[in-house]
Amino acid sequence: MALMSRRKVIYGILFVITAIVVVIVFIKKANDKQIPAQQVDNQATMVPVEVVKAQYSEETNDILVTTGKTLPYETHAVKVNVTGRIKELDLPIGSYVNKGDILAVLDTTQIDYLIELANEEYRLKEKKANAMKQLSDKNLISYTEYVNHRIEYLDAKHKYYTLLDDKTNHYIVAPLSGIVERKLVADGELVTQKDKIAVLYDIHIIKVAFELDESDYQKFKSSPDSYVNIYIPALDLALKLSDFKTSEIAQEKNHSVYIEAFIPNDDNSITPGLFVNVNVVFNSNKQRIKLPNSAIFFESYYFVYVIENNIAKKVKVEIGDSDSQSVEVVSGIKPNDQVVISGKKGLGDGAKVMIEDETTRSEL
Repeated sequence: MALMSRRKVIYGILFVITAIVVVIVFIKKANDKQIPAQQVDNQATMVPVEVVKAQYSEETNDILVTTGKTLPYETHAVKVNVTGRIKELDLPIGSYVNKGDILAVLDTTQIDYLIELANEEYRLKEKKANAMKQLSDKNLISYTEYVNHRIEYLDAKHKYYTLLDDKTNHYIVAPLSGIVERKLVADGELVTQKDKIAVLYDIHIIKVAFELDESDYQKFKSSPDSYVNIYIPALDLALKLSDFKTSEIAQEKNHSVYIEAFIPNDDNSITPGLFVNVNVVFNSNKQRIKLPNSAIFFESYYFVYVIENNIAKKVKVEIGDSDSQSVEVVSGIKPNDQVVISGKKGLGDGAKVMIEDETTRSEL
């Protein structure tokens, strides 16, 4: 009886152990089946994103885009030196004239008459002075008497040549080579001394005039390698210019600085008044991080999402210059930070993310 009782106890213990083992195995299998479902659920809650690795920009040139126009190197008003009536006029608008070309002739009838009289008087007094010289040499008249006649002769000669000089003032010549921009008088018109009859443009050098905001001008001025790229659509002409002058003083009305760049124009192919696209290029000599515009958010401040250990972190940033594609980040992030540039649906501070693609700045 004692043996039977002992066996029953042993069988009971074995049954309990077996039951416990079965339960443990069952629970383990059930857990193993649930793990993939949890993984799927975790993946479903992760936000897929594209990121860019923040890097310092390799570009050192800043480009300011503006517009301007071509101007003549100099503008000259052509004036008359004497009063008279215009007899001949050769001033076609837009025509090219060379320095010294006759542009207009005033009526010389009156001065021609005065010159003729003065010439006759001058010749007569010259002959008389010569005759008095011979008499003086023979001591037939005093030397003083001869000198008086010679003085009259020299006065007559001076009057004659003065009138000849005055006649040249009736011929209006081009003071420089250039194009006729304006004609201010007509044939037969009476003009007085110092009246303007035309305006000439000196175009052996063409100026390109444009303006820069005073803050941009200071950047431009402080860069030793500044230059200007221009494009003239009317001529399909692109040029790089490095010769320019500035007013140095900002205009009060719009706080801009007036600048002129210079183009050699020996063949006169460029004319004043043309529209010009202007790119002002200068070296900024500073390291900065640039990000695509899609990386920047704004609520009450600018911020980006930086990914750390697959978690999105909202980071406040300060931005600088921008263009249609990218924006300069002045502070808030550092090189090699992974910054979200797409996949914003469901994105927020602390959100779990799954990086689908990483782009370097040079690929943008």
